[in-house]
Amino acid sequence: MRKVALVSFPLMMVGATLAIILLQMSGYAGSVQDTQLGFNADIIKAYFSLMDPAGMSLFIMGNLADYIFILFYGIFFYSTARLISWNYKGGLTKSVGVSLAWVGVIAAVLDGIENIFLFAMTANPAGFPSWLALAHSTFATAKFLFLYASMGWTVAGFVLNRTPLSSFLVSGLRAR
Repeated sequence: MRKVALVSFPLMMVGATLAIILLQMSGYAGSVQDTQLGFNADIIKAYFSLMDPAGMSLFIMGNLADYIFILFYGIFFYSTARLISWNYKGGLTKSVGVSLAWVGVIAAVLDGIENIFLFAMTANPAGFPSWLALAHSTFATAKFLFLYASMGWTVAGFVLNRTPLSSFLVSGLRAR
């Protein structure tokens, strides 16, 4: 599991970097707040209207590259949560930790579904039905909730864990 976590992290970064570069090259001006979390088809259509066909192609490629990021962040958060949980001797903390390993996977699945709605909107950028934007934002909101829960468990689990590095870090904080 440790090797999986170590290999998935740089691959996750490669996927994120590739997606960001392609999305920036596309000229898409929308932000996370007003598009992914905006629940507003008119705003997304307005941003799409500013793009030429080449930009829209890069936008689609960027969101396809996002699947590399999605795949590897799901693997990374799953494997990291499992590693952290294995160091607990049992009880509620271990059970919760093992269960929370799946939260990162659920976030990745929700992210992938969110992108499907986005692709459906790009098929008709000026005239897609408004419900696609609502579905897109619904899955984006759920994705962020699950992703933040997974990140929270990873950080909290590391700090609370009984590994030498986390014990060293926590003991350093207590000494101050």
